[in-house]
Amino acid sequence: MKIIILISFLLQIVFSGYSYSQFTGYYGKINIKPAYSSKGSVISLGDQNNDGYDDFMIYENREYVDQTAFHSIFWGGETIDSIPDLVFRLPFQKLTISKSLLSDDINNDEYKDLIISSLTSGHEPEPRIANILIFYGGILLDSIPDQIFSQPEGASGGWGYYMELITDFDGDGKKELAAYDFGTRYSPNKQFGTIYFYKIENGRIDTIPITLMEGDSVTLRRINSISSIDLNNDGLSDLIIKGYKSTYGGVPGYDFMEIYLGNPDWDISLPAQEFRAYTQSEIGILTRYFFIKDINRDGKVDLISDYKGDPYYHKGAILKGGYPVDTTIWKTLNTSNRYISNEIAGEIDANGDGINDLLIKMFGLGTHDTYLWLGTRNFAEYPTKKWLAQDYWEGAVSGNLGDVNGDGADDIFIGQTDDNTSFYRPGKVEIFLGDTSAHVDTTTSMREEKGENELESYQLLSAYPNPFNPETVISYQLPVNSKVILGIYDILGREVGKLVDEEQEAGKHEVRFNGTGLASGVYIVRCSYRQSDGMEVINSLKIELVK
Repeated sequence: MKIIILISFLLQIVFSGYSYSQFTGYYGKINIKPAYSSKGSVISLGDQNNDGYDDFMIYENREYVDQTAFHSIFWGGETIDSIPDLVFRLPFQKLTISKSLLSDDINNDEYKDLIISSLTSGHEPEPRIANILIFYGGILLDSIPDQIFSQPEGASGGWGYYMELITDFDGDGKKELAAYDFGTRYSPNKQFGTIYFYKIENGRIDTIPITLMEGDSVTLRRINSISSIDLNNDGLSDLIIKGYKSTYGGVPGYDFMEIYLGNPDWDISLPAQEFRAYTQSEIGILTRYFFIKDINRDGKVDLISDYKGDPYYHKGAILKGGYPVDTTIWKTLNTSNRYISNEIAGEIDANGDGINDLLIKMFGLGTHDTYLWLGTRNFAEYPTKKWLAQDYWEGAVSGNLGDVNGDGADDIFIGQTDDNTSFYRPGKVEIFLGDTSAHVDTTTSMREEKGENELESYQLLSAYPNPFNPETVISYQLPVNSKVILGIYDILGREVGKLVDEEQEAGKHEVRFNGTGLASGVYIVRCSYRQSDGMEVINSLKIELVK
């Protein structure tokens, strides 16, 4: 008997990751069905009423049930209050649904504001009109929008279908808003995607876009999504664009992910780095790429991805990330043979230790489990906590709700919803508390230990000198052994010189380029190679020949 007890005790210690003795706090349930098809249907609002507790909003769309749609705001507190403190509908005579919802302080008064993109219902031939609305937070928060911005000329009703708030792309200290339209300008029946970029100043959106990024119906290049994060730690937000290019002119089609670095000129004419996926396996991996703020304390943005390999029950991975983006696997995740989705909390501190954590909605058919890994240098392969779905459509939405009970840790919401067409699935939002007692690694971070300039990285360095006449040296590093193609192109994309076309070993390489015989102007260096996962990577930079 003593032996059995001892073995049981040791198993509890060794496999403590499975015991989930932490994160057992339960805040309560709200019987509202969050809109499944709207991005941000459950959203943290920060502390709106200065009581020390974060507040939140749930958006419910009953368009196909009884033609209603409501935004319900709840104040946080030590205990849950399931009765909303403010309920409002959008101020239009026709039913208007919310497509995308964001919250952030855009008027610099230290309260989070609401940005909502909407679409009025309509039937042919009557058009459906898209709008973006701003509601100021704090004492100004009410049901009356402080700005209504209608879709621009040429945009489709899909304008604002997805929005991304950009912290600061050009370094002027002001936020920007990206509004994605799945349609092509002035051609609503062509859906190759358009992104409108707007400056936000003094709490208002400048309705004249800074610039646009458009898909191409001729070359069959479609833009699917946009996200932003500071990849290279220069204080500027960078853009991540995903899409696909169909087979055109005999060139095979591929899915792509493009990286555009923040810059004062808003130059998004050339991606600094591009990933191309040609096979179904590569496309599946690229689709799941998700950038997240540092979760392993290496001082770099991390990249979450699918994983296919041994052990077979590991279906997720943390890649090295950083910039230029390194897709080398840093650690695989034991997901108990469950696939990850691309719905991941971009930022959450579930134990209040100041380190970003990893919260993932797992892929499922009808039900979705939610897994949490605590951020740490010694990242565990096992999740710290699993919330297992018990009912149909449970876990369809989940994420960070902020610190609703004021204990210093972010709390987690898990919603049950469907396509909002049924009466018999009422839906709900359950709130689970963060846990400040859950401590993991507190050792020195890799950045602190190695120093700013000693972190592992590889870079496609700028050519030196640049501008140049007539010669410059191009330096680049390879993370893996690979065939490398490095060429020089004019601004029309025509090759004017091929400098490298061979197998090379991992490490630093240099090549000289002589522009004698070429006209003065801007040229593009493209260096392509294959990562360890087979993905093609293209690094690019502009060089200028001045004679």
